[in-house]
Amino acid sequence: MKIAILETGAPPQPLVQRFGRYPDMFRRLLGDDYVGASYDVLRGEYPADPQEHGAYLVTGSAAGVYDPLPWIAPLKAF
Repeated sequence: MKIAILETGAPPQPLVQRFGRYPDMFRRLLGDDYVGASYDVLRGEYPADPQEHGAYLVTGSAAGVYDPLPWIAPLKAF
């Protein structure tokens, strides 16, 4: 099963320099056999069809689910 990553934020810059962004970290943790595509939901990137992937992993974010940010409602709807 391939997991798609829905990226909702970025790690602090010192961590990005050392480990990369969240998709890089999860690929190292889970392996390329399990991690497929990644989508930057902050930019409105989503798969065309939710059934395109076997599972979705939503990354951490500095934002909370109740924050009035423009990307939260579409992510919840997805």
